Amino acid sequence: MSKKNKVGVGTSTQRYIKQLEDAKAALKVCSNVFVYGSLKHGEGNSGILSTCDLVAETQTLSQWVLGDIGFPYAFPSTITPPEHKDLLFPVKGEVYAVTGEDKYRVFTNLDGLEGYPSHYNRTVIRTVSGHYAWMYIQEDWDCTEYCAPCKLEEGVWVW
Repeated sequence: MSKKNKVGVGTSTQRYIKQLEDAKAALKVCSNVFVYGSLKHGEGNSGILSTCDLVAETQTLSQWVLGDIGFPYAFPSTITPPEHKDLLFPVKGEVYAVTGEDKYRVFTNLDGLEGYPSHYNRTVIRTVSGHYAWMYIQEDWDCTEYCAPCKLEEGVWVW
């Protein structure tokens, strides 16, 4: 049985309410998401975005280090040590509009899959197509110890 707070709401309900509040706040900032791994069309987790519209196949404007541990980690340039700056390249992916009537559920499911905020963080990025979108990123450089390099195609990271 779950623990109850003073007003009788269980901790799992409190957690879900907090997740919905986070999703609503995030979608006020930006209603697009940039995906570059298992959420891309045809990949294993793409069903989460099945009610969302594909806006663009594009790449990031900024540069990242992309590592592969069975799924990709995008490491921002701000945490990349100087001796690894030569690994910074744009990342290829897709932008989806999270705007349907189930947008909060979709965004909450994305956060759950990505383990936000304990595993991945998210940040708004700009793409070369001019779209702004949330991107899930890994800010712990120590995780690179477990990563293989992703594929580099014509100066762009691809998973």
